[in-house]
Amino acid sequence: MKKIKLNNLNGTLYVNPSLSRVDNLKQVTLTLDEEEGNLTDEKAKHLLRRITFGPTPKEVDLIKDRPISEVVDELLGDGLDYLPENELRLPPSGTLNWINTVEEDPSKVHVTIRGTIEGTHKNRYTQFVNWWLSHMSNDIINSKNMTVSERLTLFWHTHWCIEFSYDTQGYIPPPLIYRSNQSIRKHRLGNFKKFVEEMTLDGAYLLYQSLNLSSGKNPNENYARELMELFTMGIGNYSEGDIREAARALTGWRVSAHRQDPKPFEFFDTYFSPQDHDLDSKQIMGETISARAEEDNTMDKVREGEVKGLIDILFRRRPEPIARFICTKIYSHFVYSNPSEFDQLFIDELATEFIASDFELLPVFRKLFKSKHFYEKSNVGVQIKQPVELIVNLEKLLTIDYVNSTAALDDLEQEIYDPPNVSGWSGYRSWISTKTYPRRVNHLTNLIANKTNAQWLTFLSEFPSPSNFDILFKELIEYTLPKSVSPERITVLKNRIEAISKVNTSNWTQLYNSGSQEIGKFLNTYFQEIIKVPDIHLA
Repeated sequence: MKKIKLNNLNGTLYVNPSLSRVDNLKQVTLTLDEEEGNLTDEKAKHLLRRITFGPTPKEVDLIKDRPISEVVDELLGDGLDYLPENELRLPPSGTLNWINTVEEDPSKVHVTIRGTIEGTHKNRYTQFVNWWLSHMSNDIINSKNMTVSERLTLFWHTHWCIEFSYDTQGYIPPPLIYRSNQSIRKHRLGNFKKFVEEMTLDGAYLLYQSLNLSSGKNPNENYARELMELFTMGIGNYSEGDIREAARALTGWRVSAHRQDPKPFEFFDTYFSPQDHDLDSKQIMGETISARAEEDNTMDKVREGEVKGLIDILFRRRPEPIARFICTKIYSHFVYSNPSEFDQLFIDELATEFIASDFELLPVFRKLFKSKHFYEKSNVGVQIKQPVELIVNLEKLLTIDYVNSTAALDDLEQEIYDPPNVSGWSGYRSWISTKTYPRRVNHLTNLIANKTNAQWLTFLSEFPSPSNFDILFKELIEYTLPKSVSPERITVLKNRIEAISKVNTSNWTQLYNSGSQEIGKFLNTYFQEIIKVPDIHLA
């Protein structure tokens, strides 16, 4: 067997370069049987690259040589963040002091005032994105808290896509975006049916999908269509009639998003407008939602009988398509972005687990991250990093807060809460193009530019052997590139960086022990060179 090597920038790493990724997989694990034993150093790094935004030396030290099953359970947690008593598990709003501040509807005020309100929304949106990116880069495990959340939250954000600046309607108020983000975080590992119910009545979704305007006289079909096509089962598993009837079942829901809006509860809460609901019976996938009497046209009864009733019909009538559709998305994000027919064998096993657990998400993620298949060499280092992952990965490793991170994501075509459309980003190879590749390198270059010598020394102190140049160099490679690198390639990289920095094996220990400025210069040179290496873009 030849050594593993990178096949250009297409996101594929071959165990045997003469075989495709699929052919390699055919030679290895055919089921999602659990990987036994403890996490090796390599497997620990792979797990952290997929379940978090990349490994740090301290994190790897916490989980390596421990049972895989035990570590995965700790990293995922109990999946109960959606319970009211677990509210304190969610990240606090911190500097977002406007999350309860309501503004007027910009579309209903004088044009001179409209610009001011929209400017406030834009500024708060940027603050929110920076807030979330900060939580991503600080989502680090330690001896007191092993559970992580932000990578899973990002995944569900790419599924439940919401655009801050949507169509011609204007902007979704950032307090609603913040609440939607917290809802996704709460339900990331809960029951998917309940997750669908919560997002269906989410205030930001009511605006984005125009459900806030949907009435019995004029039902809006946007969300009903996306619910089936993009959020649950995929194209081909429903009819146009199902969409029309589902839209009728979802009429009458509103959100108090602006100062002029009715406020039965608090601002930014979802409420029910009885006069806007369609009371007649609905026929969906061969099942009937009964007509509703006026006295039963209440918020609680309509939510239970028609919103939850609709969702129950979808999951009862289309369990296999829903399970395969969602598990394919999970697999594509956490294992490989372009699953083949062979990968479908593993996806089908996940789907079987999903249905058996009545659509609980936690068992699916546990099964995936504990499986032999997940740790196969053909699945290591094969994912092209999303722009968010690329930036946050280096921020986390180097403990840097990149001041241009929001602009960088805009540059690299992954604006948080502003995807190109409701279906989100196509991802996979589209992340890297002749336009975005040089921009990626440029932003990584800027990200590391201002780290001081003292900060570099603190960074090195996390490594087990910082005074040993050869050991340290190999460890740096292992934390910045996704797969084991051959000794020959390490030598080539080391010779190149030594020639530029004038730091090498013979003088490293003395320089390190004295805290020399040359240490910072060397590390800056190392990272400036390593970000030019193609596989820095893989995970």
